[in-house]
Amino acid sequence: MYFLIDPRNLNNNQNTDNEFQSLIENNALKVNFSMLTSFIRSIFYIGKGQNGRPFDHFKNYYLDDEKVSIKKTQIKEIYKSGLSPMVLFAFCGLSNDEAITRESLLIESLIDQLTNKKLEKCRMVLSKRQRDVLSAYFVFKAFIMFQIDGGTAVKMISNKKESETDD
Repeated sequence: MYFLIDPRNLNNNQNTDNEFQSLIENNALKVNFSMLTSFIRSIFYIGKGQNGRPFDHFKNYYLDDEKVSIKKTQIKEIYKSGLSPMVLFAFCGLSNDEAITRESLLIESLIDQLTNKKLEKCRMVLSKRQRDVLSAYFVFKAFIMFQIDGGTAVKMISNKKESETDD
């Protein structure tokens, strides 16, 4: 599973190793809720992460075609700001059913801010409370992983065709 992150919404979210060590005190995790909130606000797409799909979102984002999606527009705006969108690979090695379940729970809980168009049905029968608790747990776990890993910035792809480049 992966998250697309808008770095414009981050509140200095990335920690150095020393700062991360200070998040753990007496074997308990100290949470900076300002950082957690800005991380949650920065998520603009959630996907299962099959094959190279996370990076497919960035192919041809610069083309002005008839189907301009909200996601494509957001990616363009991030690049225009001088920053690069980020990909956070949060949960790896999941079965397809587990990935669909997590994806559907997370999309359901963050739907108002996401550019996802499709919401797959959760593959488990869960009460509303169970769905809320699990999605909160998955978001928090992704936040911790982001604190450790920082995600991958996706550099801008040139919008020139190879034949147009100078040699």
